[in-house]
Amino acid sequence: MKQGIIQQSLSGFYDILTDGEIHRTRARGNFRARKIKPIVGDRVEFENGYLLRVLPRKNELVRPPVANVDIAVVVTAAKKPTFSTNLLDRQLIALEAQKIIPVIYFSKTDLLDDDEYTRLGEIVAGYRKIGYQVFFSRKSFAEDQLHQL
Repeated sequence: MKQGIIQQSLSGFYDILTDGEIHRTRARGNFRARKIKPIVGDRVEFENGYLLRVLPRKNELVRPPVANVDIAVVVTAAKKPTFSTNLLDRQLIALEAQKIIPVIYFSKTDLLDDDEYTRLGEIVAGYRKIGYQVFFSRKSFAEDQLHQL
């Protein structure tokens, strides 16, 4: 029996990575009867093209459905729509509750004028002060000018 991690789930097939190789498998019928739904990130046991067992998860997200996540990048617009600390804080709390390390990335900073950019710097400083990694791009991302504030 081999162990691996589900890399992709599509139409009842599960692609499992183990030892640098992808193995396509199907779940046994008893998974459905036991209401077990394997998801991307699950550590599993498989043999002869069949998924046999889903190992215990350390965490799980509903949207997107993934398991065993270590780090998540929370992408939030600095403008259009208007930035909301309330929404970002709720996302950070949800990740922290699952013991997932959040990283914040502000998009659309190229739309900010100088005053808005300065205000964003103050917001970023607050998040950094409490321990979050925060990234943004002053120019459009296509110009590949990713840096830290």
